[in-house]
Amino acid sequence: MSRLLFRAIRSGRVLPVREALADGADPNARLVKSGMTALSEALTCGHVDVARALIDAGADVNAPDGDGCRPLDVALLYAGRPAVKLLIERGAEVNYIADDGNTGLMAAAGFGDAALVQLFLAAGADPNVAREIDGLTVADIQVCTINSQDAPAGMRKSSQRILDLLAARGATVHSIQEIESIKDARWRATQEVNAPRRVSTAVRSDSRR
Repeated sequence: MSRLLFRAIRSGRVLPVREALADGADPNARLVKSGMTALSEALTCGHVDVARALIDAGADVNAPDGDGCRPLDVALLYAGRPAVKLLIERGAEVNYIADDGNTGLMAAAGFGDAALVQLFLAAGADPNVAREIDGLTVADIQVCTINSQDAPAGMRKSSQRILDLLAARGATVHSIQEIESIKDARWRATQEVNAPRRVSTAVRSDSRR
Protein backbone atom coordinates (compact mmCIF):
# COMPACT_ATOMS: atom_id res chain seq x y z
CA MET A 1 0.00 0.00 0.00
CA SER A 2 2.83 2.42 0.83
CA ARG A 3 4.40 1.77 -2.56
CA LEU A 4 1.20 2.80 -4.30
CA LEU A 5 0.97 5.94 -2.16
CA PHE A 6 4.52 7.05 -2.95
CA ARG A 7 3.98 6.38 -6.64
CA ALA A 8 0.88 8.55 -6.53
CA ILE A 9 2.75 11.28 -4.65
CA ARG A 10 5.49 11.39 -7.28
CA SER A 11 2.90 11.81 -10.02
CA GLY A 12 1.96 15.16 -8.52
CA ARG A 13 -1.75 14.40 -8.94
CA VAL A 14 -3.99 14.79 -5.92
CA LEU A 15 -6.72 12.34 -6.97
CA PRO A 16 -4.52 9.20 -7.03
CA VAL A 17 -3.12 10.22 -3.65
CA ARG A 18 -6.58 10.58 -2.18
CA GLU A 19 -7.59 7.24 -3.68
CA ALA A 20 -4.58 5.52 -2.13
CA LEU A 21 -5.39 7.08 1.23
CA ALA A 22 -9.03 6.05 0.93
CA ASP A 23 -7.88 2.48 0.25
CA GLY A 24 -6.01 2.46 3.56
CA ALA A 25 -2.58 3.93 2.86
CA ASP A 26 -1.00 5.54 5.91
CA PRO A 27 -0.45 9.33 5.44
CA ASN A 28 2.58 8.94 7.75
CA ALA A 29 4.09 6.07 5.76
CA ARG A 30 7.88 5.99 5.31
CA LEU A 31 10.21 4.53 2.72
CA VAL A 32 11.97 1.57 4.31
CA LYS A 33 15.56 2.36 3.28
CA SER A 34 15.68 6.15 3.55
CA GLY A 35 13.03 6.82 6.17
CA MET A 36 11.53 9.49 3.91
CA THR A 37 7.99 10.30 5.01
CA ALA A 38 5.12 10.62 2.55
CA LEU A 39 4.83 14.33 3.38
CA SER A 40 8.54 14.98 2.88
CA GLU A 41 8.39 13.10 -0.41
CA ALA A 42 5.61 15.39 -1.64
CA LEU A 43 7.55 18.46 -0.53
CA THR A 44 10.78 17.23 -2.11
CA CYS A 45 8.89 16.91 -5.39
CA GLY A 46 7.43 20.40 -4.91
CA HIS A 47 3.85 19.13 -4.92
CA VAL A 48 2.15 21.50 -2.47
CA ASP A 49 -1.40 20.34 -3.27
CA VAL A 50 -0.37 16.74 -2.66
CA ALA A 51 1.21 17.78 0.63
CA ARG A 52 -2.07 19.46 1.59
CA ALA A 53 -4.01 16.28 0.83
CA LEU A 54 -1.66 14.26 3.03
CA ILE A 55 -1.97 16.75 5.88
CA ASP A 56 -5.77 16.67 5.53
CA ALA A 57 -5.52 12.90 5.95
CA GLY A 58 -3.45 13.20 9.13
CA ALA A 59 0.21 13.49 8.05
CA ASP A 60 2.39 14.76 10.91
CA VAL A 61 3.73 18.21 9.94
CA ASN A 62 6.62 17.87 12.41
CA ALA A 63 7.77 14.31 11.72
CA PRO A 64 11.47 14.22 10.68
CA ASP A 65 12.58 12.00 7.83
CA GLY A 66 15.35 9.44 8.00
CA ASP A 67 17.99 12.18 7.79
CA GLY A 68 16.46 14.16 10.65
CA CYS A 69 15.00 16.83 8.37
CA ARG A 70 11.61 18.20 9.36
CA PRO A 71 8.95 18.97 6.74
CA LEU A 72 9.74 22.68 7.14
CA ASP A 73 13.40 22.03 6.32
CA VAL A 74 12.37 20.14 3.19
CA ALA A 75 9.85 22.81 2.20
CA LEU A 76 12.48 25.53 2.47
CA LEU A 77 14.85 23.58 0.24
CA TYR A 78 12.47 22.30 -2.41
CA ALA A 79 8.93 23.63 -2.26
CA GLY A 80 9.20 27.32 -1.44
CA ARG A 81 7.05 29.86 0.27
CA PRO A 82 3.58 28.33 -0.42
CA ALA A 83 4.63 25.04 1.19
CA VAL A 84 6.20 26.78 4.18
CA LYS A 85 3.02 28.81 4.65
CA LEU A 86 0.89 25.66 4.45
CA LEU A 87 2.93 23.80 7.05
CA ILE A 88 2.97 26.71 9.49
CA GLU A 89 -0.78 27.21 9.10
CA ARG A 90 -1.26 23.51 9.85
CA GLY A 91 0.75 23.64 13.06
CA ALA A 92 4.39 23.08 12.15
CA GLU A 93 6.71 23.99 15.03
CA VAL A 94 8.87 27.00 14.13
CA ASN A 95 11.07 27.06 17.24
CA TYR A 96 13.27 24.06 16.61
CA ILE A 97 16.96 23.37 16.15
CA ALA A 98 17.94 21.30 13.13
CA ASP A 99 20.61 18.62 13.14
CA ASP A 100 23.12 21.13 11.77
CA GLY A 101 22.63 23.31 14.87
CA ASN A 102 20.74 26.09 13.11
CA THR A 103 17.24 27.15 14.06
CA GLY A 104 14.43 27.01 11.52
CA LEU A 105 14.46 30.80 11.44
CA MET A 106 18.17 30.77 10.58
CA ALA A 107 17.45 28.37 7.73
CA ALA A 108 14.71 30.65 6.41
CA ALA A 109 16.97 33.70 6.64
CA GLY A 110 19.70 31.79 4.83
CA PHE A 111 17.65 31.98 1.64
CA GLY A 112 17.66 35.77 1.77
CA ASP A 113 13.88 35.85 1.47
CA ALA A 114 12.37 38.39 3.87
CA ALA A 115 8.87 37.00 3.25
CA LEU A 116 9.97 33.56 4.46
CA VAL A 117 11.45 35.11 7.58
CA GLN A 118 8.24 37.02 8.16
CA LEU A 119 6.25 33.76 8.03
CA PHE A 120 8.40 32.28 10.79
CA LEU A 121 8.30 35.44 12.92
CA ALA A 122 4.52 35.80 12.57
CA ALA A 123 4.18 32.22 13.83
CA GLY A 124 6.22 33.02 16.94
CA ALA A 125 9.78 32.09 16.00
CA ASP A 126 12.22 33.40 18.62
CA PRO A 127 14.91 35.55 16.94
CA ASN A 128 17.17 35.51 20.00
CA VAL A 129 17.99 31.80 20.10
CA ALA A 130 21.75 31.30 19.69
CA ARG A 131 23.27 28.32 17.96
CA GLU A 132 25.61 26.12 19.95
CA ILE A 133 28.64 26.17 17.68
CA ASP A 134 29.49 29.87 17.94
CA GLY A 135 26.81 31.50 20.11
CA LEU A 136 25.40 33.58 17.27
CA THR A 137 21.74 34.40 16.69
CA VAL A 138 20.03 34.87 13.34
CA ALA A 139 20.42 38.65 13.76
CA ASP A 140 24.15 38.25 14.43
CA ILE A 141 24.50 36.27 11.21
CA GLN A 142 22.82 39.07 9.25
CA VAL A 143 25.14 41.65 10.80
CA CYS A 144 28.15 39.54 9.76
CA THR A 145 26.86 39.36 6.19
CA ILE A 146 26.13 43.10 6.04
CA ASN A 147 29.70 43.83 7.19
CA SER A 148 31.36 41.30 4.90
CA GLN A 149 33.29 42.75 1.99
CA ASP A 150 33.10 39.38 0.27
CA ALA A 151 29.28 39.28 0.25
CA PRO A 152 27.62 40.53 -2.96
CA ALA A 153 25.73 43.82 -2.67
CA GLY A 154 22.40 42.09 -3.21
CA MET A 155 23.08 39.68 -0.37
CA ARG A 156 24.00 42.51 1.98
CA LYS A 157 20.78 44.35 1.06
CA SER A 158 18.60 41.30 1.70
CA SER A 159 20.38 40.73 5.03
CA GLN A 160 19.63 44.32 5.99
CA ARG A 161 15.94 43.85 5.17
CA ILE A 162 15.88 40.67 7.24
CA LEU A 163 17.72 42.35 10.10
CA ASP A 164 15.13 45.14 10.13
CA LEU A 165 12.36 42.54 10.39
CA LEU A 166 14.14 40.74 13.20
CA ALA A 167 14.75 43.96 15.13
CA ALA A 168 11.08 44.88 14.81
CA ARG A 169 10.25 41.53 16.42
CA GLY A 170 12.55 42.08 19.39
CA ALA A 171 15.83 40.68 18.16
CA THR A 172 18.92 41.96 19.93
CA VAL A 173 21.21 43.58 17.38
CA HIS A 174 24.90 43.42 18.26
CA SER A 175 27.73 45.36 16.69
CA ILE A 176 30.33 43.42 14.72
CA GLN A 177 32.77 43.94 17.61
CA GLU A 178 30.28 42.48 20.08
CA ILE A 179 29.71 39.53 17.78
CA GLU A 180 33.44 38.79 17.63
CA SER A 181 33.51 38.85 21.44
CA ILE A 182 30.58 36.42 21.59
CA LYS A 183 32.32 34.02 19.20
CA ASP A 184 35.57 34.27 21.16
CA ALA A 185 33.80 33.60 24.47
CA ARG A 186 32.04 30.56 23.03
CA TRP A 187 35.33 29.22 21.64
CA ARG A 188 37.03 29.66 25.03
CA ALA A 189 34.15 27.93 26.81
CA THR A 190 34.41 25.02 24.39
CA GLN A 191 38.14 24.72 25.03
CA GLU A 192 37.57 24.66 28.80
CA VAL A 193 34.99 21.91 28.46
CA ASN A 194 37.27 19.80 26.27
CA ALA A 195 40.44 20.35 28.32
CA PRO A 196 39.65 17.72 31.02
CA ARG A 197 38.98 15.19 28.28
CA ARG A 198 42.38 15.83 26.70
CA VAL A 199 44.12 15.52 30.09
CA SER A 200 42.25 12.31 30.88
CA THR A 201 43.20 10.86 27.50
CA ALA A 202 46.86 11.77 28.06
CA VAL A 203 46.87 10.14 31.52
CA ARG A 204 45.40 6.93 30.18
CA SER A 205 47.96 6.91 27.39
CA ASP A 206 50.85 7.32 29.86
CA SER A 207 49.51 4.59 32.13
CA ARG A 208 49.74 2.07 29.30
CA ARG A 209 53.44 2.65 28.72
